[in-house]
Amino acid sequence: MDRMRGENDHKSTYFELSPRLSLGEVSGKKLAYGPIKDVLISTTWESNSENGNNFDNFLYGFAVDLDIPYFQYANLNFYRANNEKTDDDYQMTFVYGIPFKIASEDFLVDGFLDWSTAEGDHASELNWTTQWKWNVGKHISPDTRLYLGIEHSVWNNKFGIKGADENNVSALVKYHF
Repeated sequence: MDRMRGENDHKSTYFELSPRLSLGEVSGKKLAYGPIKDVLISTTWESNSENGNNFDNFLYGFAVDLDIPYFQYANLNFYRANNEKTDDDYQMTFVYGIPFKIASEDFLVDGFLDWSTAEGDHASELNWTTQWKWNVGKHISPDTRLYLGIEHSVWNNKFGIKGADENNVSALVKYHF
């Protein structure tokens, strides 16, 4: 969830909810083959509440969970997007997490890559966001996952606007429950 406040009492709240249903679990059958660990029904609800720019987009499709060496998790989602304010399009999302150690310190690189198709009223988008995190929480207690790090976001054609490109690095403090 992103909550923003700007000048002139401008407020915006954006969130995504992405439930997925494992077809392997539902069917009781192992759906693994090669690097594929499971096949899933994948959905996402994107919602924005902003002065004059409210929207709800609903994405639905399928996904595969992948077994890639050194990755804690990796999944690939393929969606059809029903967009409230723009032409419907298609989206592919790759989500990943790679833990590693340097000496006795624990690190995690995780993130996502979203790519969506161009349609009549918007350009194709690519948003690749990666977080590089160091678990300082284990120095508080062994089970605490309090991370310090950076987030790097590269977003080409942001919001489907041709040429509206963004490349940002942000400081990050994150607690995992």
